[in-house]
Amino acid sequence: MAHPRVIIPGRTYLITRRCSERRFLLKPSPIVGQVYHYSLAVAAARHEVAVHGFVAMSNHQHLALTDTLGVLPRFMHWFDKTIACCLNAFYGRFESFWAPGSYSAVHLVDAEAVIDGLGYLLANPTDAGLVNKGVAWPGPISRPEDLLSGPNQKVYSAMRPGVYFSKNSKLPERAELRLTLPPALEPLGEERAVRAIANWREEKEESARAKWKALGIPFLGRKKILAQSPFASPDTREPRFQLSPNVKCHDRWRRIEALQQLVAFRVAYREAYTSFRAGDRNVEFPEGTWGPVVLYGARAKGWPRPRAA
Repeated sequence: MAHPRVIIPGRTYLITRRCSERRFLLKPSPIVGQVYHYSLAVAAARHEVAVHGFVAMSNHQHLALTDTLGVLPRFMHWFDKTIACCLNAFYGRFESFWAPGSYSAVHLVDAEAVIDGLGYLLANPTDAGLVNKGVAWPGPISRPEDLLSGPNQKVYSAMRPGVYFSKNSKLPERAELRLTLPPALEPLGEERAVRAIANWREEKEESARAKWKALGIPFLGRKKILAQSPFASPDTREPRFQLSPNVKCHDRWRRIEALQQLVAFRVAYREAYTSFRAGDRNVEFPEGTWGPVVLYGARAKGWPRPRAA
């Protein structure tokens, strides 16, 4: 049995999800950009999730966000389902869009972890050997400066896709998304935080360029990226049996504390789960419990939580 996830309001995460069989189902194209931006904007508005950064690579995606209400599973379910339904309808396919077990949500505990996560996300196209700078990625990708508020702030806007959705859909015809500064970076102020993210992204990109140069491998480039088939997949073998972190924190003692809290949650959850399975419907699960409450009506600290709009 997999470990239960801790879902607590106000946490910031780095989210990763991979396409089925590593296929290029998110390969940059007008329809992918429209579906991705529209789905993300509507999902964020419906679940009051604060989005800080995103990139849709050809066969996976990364998101940095804050789950303000503690409803991350509902947000991800709606977001991923909408992308899958729209693009499967567009491609004329009926199989799973997302790879089972590929979902990852890493809790970013401190400001350094948030900066590192955003830098990793934004430099991903370069680290993967696709383009020499992240901003050159032809698919959906945010910029550090998008976090600057004000009248000139970048607004990601998209019309409701013509595939999958009914013409009589109650969803908005147009959806807009504005990125927000992560709570952990608010003490730095917008300008300092944006500079820190941009500098870290540039460091990661410079390191990636040096890596590919040393290997003698040129970047794939925009033209070849756009020419790929969405049903193709990388020639390289997927890494297996790697660690899948739950927490990222640069401060040693805060990291230890976060891991201790995670272990304590799992122990308390297991005890409550065992009692619940034995028939005790009055047992109270620890704060952060999601599945037993939503699926079976169990009791848990921190509930009830808001429903999606």
